[in-house]
Amino acid sequence: MSNAADLFAPIAGDADPRATAGLELLMRAPPLWPMDRGVFWTDQVARARAFAELWDAPCLTHGWSGLQLYGVDRNAPGARIGSLGVAWVVARSAHHVLEVTPGVIKVVTRSACCSCRRALGRRPKR
Repeated sequence: MSNAADLFAPIAGDADPRATAGLELLMRAPPLWPMDRGVFWTDQVARARAFAELWDAPCLTHGWSGLQLYGVDRNAPGARIGSLGVAWVVARSAHHVLEVTPGVIKVVTRSACCSCRRALGRRPKR
């Protein structure tokens, strides 16, 4: 028996049920954008699901919307990184989230040390 995570298992944790349902559908759907060689859509969705498990509730608590977290451009979903929700940016780049605040989600990139942080998805000023 394998110890690998079940990619099709329901998301555990306090993720918004709408995000959970959407990611479960996307796991079985064809890719929304072209994948680079060696990159698989199910891996991208699995990373977005991992983000949802750990960070959906804290993000929503800090005022981030579902659209800011999981949104994609309707006409060209993967064409511009600026049109992707934070979960997809994190998933595509294999970043790791360090902290969520009302205005910034801090991440560490694969090639940078923990002291190098990048702010993603700044919310518009109210």
